[in-house]
Amino acid sequence: MLNNIFKATLAILLLLLCHSCATPQMHTSYANDKKYIAMASGKWLLNNINTNPAVSGKIKSKMESVSKNTLQKNLGDRFTFIDDARGKILLPDTGIMELDAKDLKILNATTGFNYLIDISAETVTMNQGIDKLTGYPPNNTEMRIFIRIYDLQNQTMVHSQLTRAYTDQMGQRLYEPNEKLFMITLKKALKNLRKNSDL
Repeated sequence: MLNNIFKATLAILLLLLCHSCATPQMHTSYANDKKYIAMASGKWLLNNINTNPAVSGKIKSKMESVSKNTLQKNLGDRFTFIDDARGKILLPDTGIMELDAKDLKILNATTGFNYLIDISAETVTMNQGIDKLTGYPPNNTEMRIFIRIYDLQNQTMVHSQLTRAYTDQMGQRLYEPNEKLFMITLKKALKNLRKNSDL
């Protein structure tokens, strides 16, 4: 009787161990500038999401959709996506890429918006040495989501945060940009933004 219980317990432990080895595990980390952001008032404009070439157009499009829907839900009619505003207000053809004080001042004067939300995504591959942030060996790729908020009236950045993620399987990182991982990382970044605000 005891022998059968022992065998059954051992079989269950082996099954759980094999399953955990075969299933990719996701890891995320988050850092911000510790600045609390007041989002309960003002008019908010979301810039086009900027990505590096490794991020596909499909992923970028999906990220813009998720960002728009989340921010629309949180900010209501005080929120506008830059492409939706184009034609109604004076905006450059390709979004705002150079976020210097002069451009922010012009944007505020011509649009009447108070804040600009700038989201960018990138994949970073470490090709040599050990990554000081993660302690992992070379040839690993991770996904990074940056959210920066600019006060257009004062032409200053008032909040910034970075959410980073990667997956591994049996101790090995997965190298390719992963759509599911990007979406999870973006949703986590937007959730963190709300946590650090008065919404």
